[in-house]
Amino acid sequence: RPHTNNNTKTMPPQQDPPLPTTTTSRTSPPLRICVYGSSSSKTPQTYLTAAQTLGHLLATHNHTCVNGAGSHGCMAALNDGCHKGNGSIVGVIHEMFIVD
Repeated sequence: RPHTNNNTKTMPPQQDPPLPTTTTSRTSPPLRICVYGSSSSKTPQTYLTAAQTLGHLLATHNHTCVNGAGSHGCMAALNDGCHKGNGSIVGVIHEMFIVD
């Protein structure tokens, strides 16, 4: 006969900790946040989606997005998301790239 231990305690199932919320009772001052990202037209869609989401998040929290003003890749997606959220964008480029 197998031995049965009647003193075994059953542990309750583990629960995941609650996820943090994005809303707070206090508001933070607007920030100028610089984001580095690709400017390649070959950037994978996963990164473009994440960059666009970040841009929109910055805009909805009233932050200014500062980046290299690229027209492709993550920089373009970031600016697109920020623009769609009615945010502020500051593009920083070297003057040698400015064409009259």
